[in-house]
Amino acid sequence: MLFSDFSKKDWNTAIAQFFYDGYIQQSYNTFFDRLKARFFNKLFTYLSTTSDPLIQYKIGDRVLWLPFSHELPRIKKGYPHYAENLVRLVQTIEEDYPNLRLIDVGANIGDSVALVQQVSQIPILCIEGDRRFFEILSRNTASLPQIDISQVYLGEKNTTIRGQSQQQRGTANITLQGNDCIAIKTLDSLLEDFPTFQQSKILKIDTDGFDGKVLRGARSFLQATQPILFFEYDPFSWSQQGDRSLDIFQYLSDLNYQYFLFYDNFGDLLLSTEFDFSIFKDIHRYFLGKFSQKYCDVCAFSSQDKNSFLRFKEHEIEFIENKHLKLMTENANIL
Repeated sequence: MLFSDFSKKDWNTAIAQFFYDGYIQQSYNTFFDRLKARFFNKLFTYLSTTSDPLIQYKIGDRVLWLPFSHELPRIKKGYPHYAENLVRLVQTIEEDYPNLRLIDVGANIGDSVALVQQVSQIPILCIEGDRRFFEILSRNTASLPQIDISQVYLGEKNTTIRGQSQQQRGTANITLQGNDCIAIKTLDSLLEDFPTFQQSKILKIDTDGFDGKVLRGARSFLQATQPILFFEYDPFSWSQQGDRSLDIFQYLSDLNYQYFLFYDNFGDLLLSTEFDFSIFKDIHRYFLGKFSQKYCDVCAFSSQDKNSFLRFKEHEIEFIENKHLKLMTENANIL
């Protein structure tokens, strides 16, 4: 392509990509590195809060579009295994359910799809309510096989609320301060439009405080299919939506969910347990005061999938032990 063929939009994207790559690749080893990092940090803040152009980022063999302000590349640089626990879950559960399907609520730009498709081509239903993220999700999944997408906000009941979608650093949630009319559907009602996903055995939810409401709006699906759940548990963000977050564990127990794994927000396994409300209270108490700076992900299994839980738990313990052993070996070599 000749320079004359570049539109203004092309140039803006190319310049934004150059600066973003500099921001991600920065180091602090020398005085010059620190000066350069300071420059890129200031530029990152400026572009993120003004134009927020689209740039590209590679996950495996997939190149994704994402907003300049998105924190995924920065997080993946510091925590290379971030979000890969979902991938390992898919690999394990696919052994038990060869016709595995996955529902991704809060699909964002399609990064979970890109990660999962590195190991499996299972059908995935991606659900994203935010208009801008949905447009990017559509672009990122257009050429991928067996991917369905739906632009809708999910909640506890079918209703309409007044508010607005609020984006920040790669996430989006609904705030009730706006005047937009926002339609909310339950997952149970949405699945009437996607009948092939009514038997999905993995339900992943990441909705910045709406996870509990999504789960309560999926009661019929959870009762009928008993999918393995992978959701974000952040007591602070749940409370911002008026949700009594701790109650979700009794709700799940009533639906026959008895086995749980907890991860920190960077994907490291914290603990595994059978249903024990005293443990859940301790976890809740710890994360409640972290104001969303720290939170956890929960992977829940029904009693009918006890064997899957035990195998996945064993794989996760082996993974984290190998990871720690590698880190200790590398640090010993440095010393």
